Amino acid sequence: MQNKGVSGSLHSKTSLFTMFLALLAQCFGEIVEVCELPTTQRTVLTKFYKPGCPYSMRIEPIIDEIDSILERNNVDFLVRYVDCDVCDCKKSGVKTVPTLEIHENGTSKDRFVGSAGFREYVQFIIRNTGLSERMFYGNIKSVPGKVVKLKELDFEDGFNGPWIVLFYSDQDEQTRTTLAELAETYKGKISFGEISAKRSERVRGRVNISDGPTVLGIYKGIFVTYTGKKSIDGLTDFAEKLIEPSFQPIDIIRFKREVENQKRGIPVFIVFYSDLSLANDYFKQIAHEYKFRAKIFKTNDEFLFKRASIWPKHPTEEESNVQDEDKVILTVYKDKVFHRCPYKLHDFSRIVDWIFLSHFPHLIRITTENFSSVFYGLKPVLLLLTRNEKFAEDLERVSAAQHLGMPYTDYLFGTIDLDTFPLFMTRLLPKLHQPIMVIY
Repeated sequence: MQNKGVSGSLHSKTSLFTMFLALLAQCFGEIVEVCELPTTQRTVLTKFYKPGCPYSMRIEPIIDEIDSILERNNVDFLVRYVDCDVCDCKKSGVKTVPTLEIHENGTSKDRFVGSAGFREYVQFIIRNTGLSERMFYGNIKSVPGKVVKLKELDFEDGFNGPWIVLFYSDQDEQTRTTLAELAETYKGKISFGEISAKRSERVRGRVNISDGPTVLGIYKGIFVTYTGKKSIDGLTDFAEKLIEPSFQPIDIIRFKREVENQKRGIPVFIVFYSDLSLANDYFKQIAHEYKFRAKIFKTNDEFLFKRASIWPKHPTEEESNVQDEDKVILTVYKDKVFHRCPYKLHDFSRIVDWIFLSHFPHLIRITTENFSSVFYGLKPVLLLLTRNEKFAEDLERVSAAQHLGMPYTDYLFGTIDLDTFPLFMTRLLPKLHQPIMVIY
């Protein structure tokens, strides 16, 4: 009896704490981070996530942006974050993260499973709440050909079209000059802004960038950090990639050009289709999100169909009820082999996982750009710590043999150049000597 009393007391305290947090949110418009759904008649927007999940990390700035818009427009919403590493999300019927869910009067109204962009999440909210679309698309005013001064509050309003933003320091005047030159070159095509790195701690935390001078590309829900030399040529290449159309068509001629000098293990994704609108619905946004990491094309070229022995179906009089999976087929071309994605098109989270794992080459050379996706990803990493590429080619041959004609294995193979990351061993493995293999 005494144990039951303690359990009931704890349950009562938890309920009171949940109600207290909900009351705080009503008063101050703050985000609530609780496992249990608060007792409230307000609309509740819940984000189920895992801190180390790359897809959860990808949508974090988007959901924060949506929350800021709701708060700024005095929308009577409660935004709730549920960490599935801490909470038992299966009790809520959530099997995949990230997942968004909308509740009204304590009842679930709809769910959005998987990672998406700003527009897709906004449409999900509009569809279930009746809010005006206009509310979500207020944009920062840019000055064509000029670099505008930004403040942290500007990041709450959303960016319309492609932007390149410099987080500058007092010692980085050359990059500011280069960016001004680039702004003139891309007048009317890309908007440019700058913000002090010292005065943007909260924003830098949201988009996961360092304290020092950083160039950030923003476009249609993607936030990508530029990691190359801050030269006019390097930043021009970055700008071109940012505005380059995603999900481009490919035919047999372009395919041959793409793979002619393709390095071992480098993937090319191709969506074979007989229904263009269906292909765009399923894969256009994914192609946009991956534009800085992998090439994702679409094709209805008969010669490429023949080359891959993949034939999307068209509805006919004899067979009018053709499944979506037979009209749109996702593949990756790797090591001279086409691999078909084994998952149904509606199984979005598994498709995204498959693309994420397949986009890695046989041997990943760790850079500041791919560091997070490798070490906070879904697979263990067999890691070579070395200098001057010593033993890297040997490890790449081992990795190619381990793939055995598959687009990916149960673990990743990577190498770190200790001249690029000099503190990696001294801080994490101080008693060991290079070159060395470790498992992360």
